[in-house]
Amino acid sequence: MRRAEAVGLLFDHLAERPNGATKHDIAGGLGVRSDAVCGLVQGLRDVLADTDTINVSCDRDPSDPTGPWRYRLVGTVEEITAWQGNRVGDTERRLRTMLHVVIPIANGSDPASVEGRKARIMRKTFARCLEDLDEIRQGP
Repeated sequence: MRRAEAVGLLFDHLAERPNGATKHDIAGGLGVRSDAVCGLVQGLRDVLADTDTINVSCDRDPSDPTGPWRYRLVGTVEEITAWQGNRVGDTERRLRTMLHVVIPIANGSDPASVEGRKARIMRKTFARCLEDLDEIRQGP
């Protein structure tokens, strides 16, 4: 099965399950290996990225907070409040990590090389983004 077809099937699978589905439920339902599910979820998120109404959240079942994570389609901000906060925090942490990784590359590489130019652009972009996020955290 092609990836695009599997992503479409994942959308249908989740649309039929308003309470969501675990990674293993999805793998069984789509006939794929469970280690392929995260890639399909990312593919579906990529497809949905241009919409402002549908996303794929991944939360614990409120009735079983220690149980498996459940992927589900959501259509409002209210439905993803907890997940959204988690993702924003995770993204900020990843930006900091990427900045810390790229700084020595930018400092130690040839500024004329492709890698050196890329590293310097990344350093500048990540640093600026984190500056803005720090300003938001500090408040007015």
